[in-house]
Amino acid sequence: MAASQNDWAERLRVIAAEGLAASASLANDEHNFDRERYQQVLALADRIEKELPGPSEPLRLPETAPQTPKTGVRGAAFRDGQLLLIRHCESGLWSLPGGFADAEDTPTQMIVREFAEETGFAIRPIKLFAVYARNSHPHAYSPNEFHMFFFICEIISGAWQPNQETCDLGFFAEEALPPLDPMTVTPYQISRCFAHARHALLPTEFD
Repeated sequence: MAASQNDWAERLRVIAAEGLAASASLANDEHNFDRERYQQVLALADRIEKELPGPSEPLRLPETAPQTPKTGVRGAAFRDGQLLLIRHCESGLWSLPGGFADAEDTPTQMIVREFAEETGFAIRPIKLFAVYARNSHPHAYSPNEFHMFFFICEIISGAWQPNQETCDLGFFAEEALPPLDPMTVTPYQISRCFAHARHALLPTEFD
């Protein structure tokens, strides 16, 4: 039981750390409540570990450990040559489905989960076409660096399901794109989605 509780505490710590990192990149005060909640989750994880029977030393990186990039995924799925985009409720702007990594997920598991959560579609990743360093592209400012895995995906089944994150979904031709969210995707990255969908033998891009 103690080992299981230790696993729970570590999972709570990961969730809290990811939430604090994400909310720190948002400039407005609306997310102060979120930050307070994540800090409470972090404190709860510490309390669980302290109350475990026997010696328990939390697994933490030293404060002097070098900062490394976080990872995330974006997926490009097409229907009749048009690209699936979602509209974020918070910004009102459009992007590819995707998000930041959970600690226990592989990249393919991440993109399958993000598609299901944000669109209602079940998909199959068929090609990793790019790995982009976020701060090497003209995104809106973020204090954190992310390495983003971009996949070409095939829609298997499902239907659009509105949710808390995404308010709309559509399929768009390359010459008729809606306003893009600069926090999450750039026009160049969208153009590469179309290029790799048309030419499956193009090599994977990076940086």
